[in-house]
Amino acid sequence: MMTGFGMGFGVIGLFLFIGFIVVVVGLGVLLVRVLAPNNQVTHSTLASGESNPKEILDRRYARGEITREQYQEMKQDIG
Repeated sequence: MMTGFGMGFGVIGLFLFIGFIVVVVGLGVLLVRVLAPNNQVTHSTLASGESNPKEILDRRYARGEITREQYQEMKQDIG
């Protein structure tokens, strides 16, 4: 006669385990998105008058993200 030892929770346990993993991964992704800096410029940033393209270009050059040649070329492109 089988007493059920070694069977664990069976199918219910499997679904609980998968659900637990999904929740942990989801919380990890959410945590990374909240804590990681977002370097993208949105239309709302430009529309609110906080930064114009020239200021953004100047900051990128000052931070060393682009070379002098790239800076000069992009500066000509934006007028």
